[in-house]
Amino acid sequence: MVSDPSGSECYVQGAVTLIRLTIVRKLMLLLVALLLISALTGIAILRSNDQVRTQSGQAEALNRTELGYGSLMNSYQELNTIAYRFLSEGYEKKQSQASVKKLEQIKMTTTGLHSVFEANEELRSYLSWFAKINEGYESLFSDNFTGAFLPESLNSVVIRKALTSLMTDSARIDEELKIWFEAKRGEESDRLNNTLADSTRNVVLLTVITLVLTLVLAFLFGRSINQGVKLLMRRIHAYRDGNMAYASPKKKRGDEFGSVEAYLAQMGERIQGILEANRSTGLKVVEWTQDILKKSKDNREASSSIQSQTERCQVRIESQHEATASISAVLEEAAAGSEAMLAVSDSLKDSVWRTNGHAQDGKRFVTELTDSFELTNGELARLGEQVASITERMKDAQSFMSGISGLAYQTNLLSLNASIEASRAGANGNGFSVIAQEIRKLAVQTEGFAGKARTLMQSIHADTESMAYSFEGFAEQMDATKSKSEQAAASFGEIAGESNILAAQTEEWSRAVAEVAAGLSEIVVSVEQLVDSSSDLRDSVLTVSEIAVVQVGLSGYLQQAVDGLAETSAALRGDSEHSK
Repeated sequence: MVSDPSGSECYVQGAVTLIRLTIVRKLMLLLVALLLISALTGIAILRSNDQVRTQSGQAEALNRTELGYGSLMNSYQELNTIAYRFLSEGYEKKQSQASVKKLEQIKMTTTGLHSVFEANEELRSYLSWFAKINEGYESLFSDNFTGAFLPESLNSVVIRKALTSLMTDSARIDEELKIWFEAKRGEESDRLNNTLADSTRNVVLLTVITLVLTLVLAFLFGRSINQGVKLLMRRIHAYRDGNMAYASPKKKRGDEFGSVEAYLAQMGERIQGILEANRSTGLKVVEWTQDILKKSKDNREASSSIQSQTERCQVRIESQHEATASISAVLEEAAAGSEAMLAVSDSLKDSVWRTNGHAQDGKRFVTELTDSFELTNGELARLGEQVASITERMKDAQSFMSGISGLAYQTNLLSLNASIEASRAGANGNGFSVIAQEIRKLAVQTEGFAGKARTLMQSIHADTESMAYSFEGFAEQMDATKSKSEQAAASFGEIAGESNILAAQTEEWSRAVAEVAAGLSEIVVSVEQLVDSSSDLRDSVLTVSEIAVVQVGLSGYLQQAVDGLAETSAALRGDSEHSK
């Protein structure tokens, strides 16, 4: 009996869960430490960046102030240049407009610099000088350079003296402020450089600390994991070598790896018990394998026998299918022949009805002839005049008798053909053969009657001709002719009766032929069904043959599987012995 390893799987799953939880906790601690170090480093970098940004803003503000101041000094220089041009060249509209714009620009620049200079104690005192210089230029241009003027009309000495005073004041202020701006730029630059150096130094220091702490934490974490993994791997290698009674030489760990190692020891004990149970199971499997092998050989022999029987049955069914197909073809030809016989029967029936009509016409004609002879006996006085007419009527009667003889000949041929078709039909055409014989007898009788009538007409014709030469014996000949006409009428009546009988028999024969044709059609349908059934049976036999082939293949595969099972049992038993 094979033991269920679910307990060992539970131990392994529990051990893996403990290891996973331990690794997750240590990793979380490592990540938290890295995040704290990264946060501190980021805060220090942000603080340094704020200082750099603040100092950069101050330097930029100082630069903007210096640029504004420089623009103010340039405006003073341009106003000086415009004033000297007025002194030397006189009024010029373009220069006058430029002076007005420069005065407005000086006001705006001074207003922009007022807040900056007001906030700085060192620069605050210069605001009064800027105001004084601005007022000097405004008064100078408003008093001397308004409207059109010539150089001679200007007081050049006073103007030059005022310009010199303004230029001296502005130059002095410019020299002092340039020194102040230069010193301030150097101070801001040194402070910004010191801040950047401190920030760089702090970033490098924090980065080094982060890397060192990360390496230390990773080393400690890896060392703990490595020791636990080595502990487990030693036991796993011992189990792989078949030493299920392995005892750990070191002191047991107090963490989860120790628990896993204990679980693996318990699992080894259980595997030892399972191997002992599998040893006995392997012996039973060997016995069952031998039994299955024997039955598999028997099954394979039976499958081979079934396959050979199926092949022989398939050959017989093929022969039966071919024979059935041949019978079906013959029956189809017989059905076609019966349909042809039915058509011939219909044609014969039509001929008989036409013969019956001709017989009725002959009977009526002979009756009329008898009546004519009676009238002739009553009208002997006019006989001479009517001899020629009677002669022509005798010719018509002879032609009619010739037609009846031809009809009798055709009827005889038709009965002969019907006899031939009845002999071809075999036993199914016996009734039709009797009808054909009766038709042939009727045709012979009709031919005899026609011959008699023809002979009679010839005699009447000869008598009629002799009446032209010998009128004296006409009465006796008329009586003889009357009696012969009555006999002819009786003969035509008999012909009509026989024709009616023949027509009735022909209808019965037609019905019999139709029944034979219907029976043959049913036989053809049955044979076709038999052919279809034979085809289905052949397909079924082919399916059985294929199944038998598959079963033979499965038997061979089963034998291979049994051989593999025997080898597996032997290997299992050898493993059990080795582990023992």
